[in-house]
Amino acid sequence: MDKQLVTGDEQEPVFSRAVAVAVATAGVGAAVAFGLPLTDAQQTAVIAVVAAVAPLVLAWWARRHVNSPASTAKVLDRR
Repeated sequence: MDKQLVTGDEQEPVFSRAVAVAVATAGVGAAVAFGLPLTDAQQTAVIAVVAAVAPLVLAWWARRHVNSPASTAKVLDRR
């Protein structure tokens, strides 16, 4: 891979964003476990929202930091 196409030190942009989303999701669970005052219904709702929204956020966030092979080829051909 051409180092000029990599932003900063991000060799694995999708993985690094997946870790961030996983940590945020685990943080919600830990907050509840350590006494965040939520009812069972509220906990279920929060977990459902996180389960539905987290993959969408990850996909959107990661997609902004990767290029398709066709896009990369076009950039390299313009040089």
